Amino acid sequence: MITEDEIQNIIQRVFLLLPDVMSNLIKSQNDLFDMSKKFYSEHPEFKGHEKIVSKIVESVEGHNILENYPDILNNAIPKIRQEISKLESFDMQSDSIPSIDFNKEKGIF
Repeated sequence: MITEDEIQNIIQRVFLLLPDVMSNLIKSQNDLFDMSKKFYSEHPEFKGHEKIVSKIVESVEGHNILENYPDILNNAIPKIRQEISKLESFDMQSDSIPSIDFNKEKGIF
C-alpha cells in the first residue's frame, strides 16, 4: 500500500514536470504552425483547399504514424493534387436549379 508521504512525493514530482511538458507542447505546436506556413508558401495552389489538405494529411499520417511530419507532408502532395483535380472537374458555378417535384411531371398531383 502507498503511504501518504509517497503520494505527496509523486504529486510533487508530477507538478515539477508540468513546465517541461507544457514547454514541449508549445514548441511542438509552433513547429507544426511553421511547417504548415512553409508548406502553403511552397504550394500556393493548395490555398483555398485547406479542408482537402487537412483530410489527406491526416490520412497519410494515420497510415504512417512513425514518419516525421515533413515526410508525411511530402507523401501527401500527390494525393492532395489528385483530390483537388477531381473537385475542379465539377461545375460549381451552375446556377440552374433542378426540379425536385417529380410527381408533378408524372401527372400524379
